[in-house]
Amino acid sequence: MKIKFKESNTITSIKYKSFLFVKLPLLAILYAVVINFILSFKLTAISDLLTSKGIVPLILIILLAYLAFKNYTSFKDLRENYKAKNIDGINILVKLIRIHDMVKVRKLGFNTTIYNYTFSWEDIIFPAINNNINGSKLEPLVKKYSFQVLSMNIPAKMIENVIYVDPKVLEECIKNDIEERNKLLNF
Repeated sequence: MKIKFKESNTITSIKYKSFLFVKLPLLAILYAVVINFILSFKLTAISDLLTSKGIVPLILIILLAYLAFKNYTSFKDLRENYKAKNIDGINILVKLIRIHDMVKVRKLGFNTTIYNYTFSWEDIIFPAINNNINGSKLEPLVKKYSFQVLSMNIPAKMIENVIYVDPKVLEECIKNDIEERNKLLNF
């Protein structure tokens, strides 16, 4: 069971199709070139990989395996999101328990703030879900919002064993809660 922020259907479709029709063929060509380069070293035994002649092919083989694994996991996530866009899930309510910020220092020295959301559903806590989808829109709202323990219900959809939270719905819920708090403070 996991929880994710839902992307728009158009973005998901574009990412999935560009992976299939652009990135995958380019990766196949890259793998063919690198494998051909490795075969040009004419190693006679596996023990030759540990010699000075075989260290370059060994590094390339490790790099290819790492890239293959990384691309497979990203393709698996893309395929899961692409399938989910065509399926109507079960409407459920998840609770937004907490929003906490984390400052990350980038290479050029600029600090960026990343907001992590902690949700719960049926006594299962999903900690530190990062919103990369429309974080720039949510950031000013979250800065206004208190970083206390919350208990706000957010509508979500459950498809198979993945819960999708729409960032636009989350944005509206936070806006409404801020307005309600401001009204209570003005009384």
